[in-house]
Amino acid sequence: MLVPDLTNQRIVNNLAKVFDEFKDVIWNSLPEQYEEAIREDNSVRLKFDLAVVKALANACNQNVDESNIRKKLLNIYEALINILK
Repeated sequence: MLVPDLTNQRIVNNLAKVFDEFKDVIWNSLPEQYEEAIREDNSVRLKFDLAVVKALANACNQNVDESNIRKKLLNIYEALINILK
């Protein structure tokens, strides 16, 4: 995926919708969020990150292979947990 132009109003609007959807979430620490995402398929962290990727992809007229993105995000979370511990 290309780097999105964050001055593009369509991209900003798509991201604003995502942030608005998750505005009431009480977030745990990042390591806790990543660990939860690895344990639970429908964690809030994973849902949020997938929504951001979809919003950016949609604004750039790109398709998203959700299964592939999900796997990549989980791999990133595992790596971040190891770094943050």
